[in-house]
Amino acid sequence: MVTVYLPTIRYRRRRKGRRVEVLSPLFPGYLFTRIELQWRGVRLCPGVIKLVMSGDESSHLPDEVIAEILD
Repeated sequence: MVTVYLPTIRYRRRRKGRRVEVLSPLFPGYLFTRIELQWRGVRLCPGVIKLVMSGDESSHLPDEVIAEILD
């Protein structure tokens, strides 16, 4: 099972003279995933260019860091 999270940020900007709220990725180009079993299969998903790696293993963030981003 793969759980995906795209942290976003909401801000205001002007478009055509009007103020609008825009929702944009907090880390453009990055998507956080929780992969339960085989992370290598994620490489075959459409749109995946590469994984952030630490040597031969996929990198990971502690749950506490993700919880901070969620807040």
